[in-house]
Parts: sequence; structure tokens; C-alpha cells
Amino acid sequence: MMNKYILGWQDSGKNNGGLKAKSDVEYILSKKDFKIIPGPKSKLTKLLYPYILNYKSKALENSVVLIQYPTAKAFQRNAILRGIRKGKNIKIIFLIHDIDALRFINDNNQENKIKDEINILNQADGLIVLNDILLKKLELLGIDKPMVSMGIWDYLNPVSLKEKVKYEEKVCYAGNLLKAKFLSKYNQKHLLNVFGPNSSNMSKSVIYHGQFSPNELPAQLNYNFGLVWDGDSVDTCSGDYGMYLKYNDPHKVSLYISSGLPVIIWKEAAVAKLIQQHHAGILIESLSEIDKVLSKISQDDYYQMRMNTLKLARLMRKGYFLDKSVNKLLNLMKVSGE
Repeated sequence: MMNKYILGWQDSGKNNGGLKAKSDVEYILSKKDFKIIPGPKSKLTKLLYPYILNYKSKALENSVVLIQYPTAKAFQRNAILRGIRKGKNIKIIFLIHDIDALRFINDNNQENKIKDEINILNQADGLIVLNDILLKKLELLGIDKPMVSMGIWDYLNPVSLKEKVKYEEKVCYAGNLLKAKFLSKYNQKHLLNVFGPNSSNMSKSVIYHGQFSPNELPAQLNYNFGLVWDGDSVDTCSGDYGMYLKYNDPHKVSLYISSGLPVIIWKEAAVAKLIQQHHAGILIESLSEIDKVLSKISQDDYYQMRMNTLKLARLMRKGYFLDKSVNKLLNLMKVSGE
């Protein structure tokens, strides 16, 4: 029997979805017999951490260690892996949050960055990725280790779910607004209610409501839909951040759904297929469709969509998707946990 561990590492103290995603993973797995390896708290201990892991590696022998990727600065990752590998019979799992080489497609050095990232990922014994599209892409790029798809992020949401909500054609958007250049061009009759840091240059059709922590934000989302969109354009999701939706599962999708909000999402987003399968939202090609889409929905239509969304929300709130994917990968790796 093998012990199971998760490396506890937080990269910053900012209020953002990335930190929420990582802390939720730690909490969910800690309730599933994973022990947390305490991460460094200061800049100095982060620099020394690979050596600390080297020292601890004996205690980690005959175990599985899950690392949330990316963790640490790029130059530290190999050192962290070497430190863990000093122990005998230690299996490493990467849980993928982001692949930077796929996010910044216009980087002049992208080809080399992809090679470097694939080399690091292949040092794991197994990977949990966000969706089937990303899984196939990583296979094409050279990943040769067992992989499973999680499908969508879980989201530990403290706000009570409401089944009956009046349909008032209201839509919101939450995220890092620095990436949401389209907000300056949004001009639909249905106003867009926006939350997040780095607010600037928004159109008259946008109402800004401020910034809240990931745990506080769900209580503010008293709307009918959550919008999933990124990039510079209102016509399609464009630019590095927009195109990255083809591979990424934005954490805001789970924020919305776990709060009971069906989503309006770009039809080419990787997670759009799951939304369509569960009838938990609407797929669009352009933001110019929003007025027509919202106006066509009846109260009965919305109620059914919300009920479908609540089914997903309840699964997310208990860590269903992560638990299922971890167990599936451990079986593929022929690992039995203690």
C-alpha cells in the first residue's frame, strides 16, 4: 500500500481564481486520505525548498506525490522533482492548471518553450488534465505518460443554492479584467455586470461592481447567466488569452455553475462540449448574439437550464470531478493507496 501526498505550494497571496483552485484541490484531497506536504511561506524558503524536499525524500518513499502544475518558478521545477525523486519508489502526479507554452502562442520562442514544458511534464508518472481536447494536444506534443481528463474544476462554494430564481435576462462576468479587452467594445442592450481586479476602459454597456475574494464573490452573483469570454474582440475569442480557451477550463466556469448560474460561453471553448452535454448553458459565436439569445429564453426554459446547472453545482461542491479523475489515474498507474 502506498501513502498519498499533495505538495502544498501557493505562488502568491492575491485574490484570484488560480489560488482558489489550488486551495480547493488541497482541501478535497486532504479529505480523501492525501497528506499535505507543507509548502514554503517566504521567498527564502521557496529558494531552499528543493533542498528541503531532498532531505524529506526518505520519508516519502513508497508513496504517490501529487503536484499542482505549474508550481514554483520554471527554474525551480526540475530541482523540486529531483529532490522528491531522491526517495525510492515515489510516483509523481501532475494536476495541470495551465500550460504556459499553449497560452502565449505569439511568443517568438514558443517552439522551444513547448519542448521544455513537455520535458518537465514527462518527468511525472501520470497527469490529470483539464479536458479531452488538451489531453489529445499533449499526446500530439509528445506526452507519453498515463493521462486522464477531469472535465471541469470543482468549486467549494459556501453560498446556499436557490432552485427558483426569476428570469430577468441578467448576465455577469467575473475575472482578471486586464485580459478582458473586449469590455471596451461590448455594446449590447443587455448590460454586462462585471467583477474583478484591474478595471479600466469599459463601454457604457458595462457596469462595474468591484473586486471580491473567490469565497466572497459567489454571494454577489445574483444574476441569471455567467459569461465565459476572453481576448480583444466581441466577434470571437481572439489573441493569446482568447485562443487559450480552446485548451483551458477557466475557473470562472465553475464559479458560475457552483453558484447556480448557467453559462454563456464561446462555442469553440474546450469546456463548451461539457456545458452542451449537461444543458447547463448556451454556446455562442459572437457577443453580438447576447441580446437575441437572452430575449428568446422563457421562464420555463431558464428553470430547466438552472436545474441542470444545479446538478453540476452539487457535484462540484463535494469534489466529485477531482476525486473521480484521481482514482481513475491511480488505477491506470496500477497504484493502490493506503
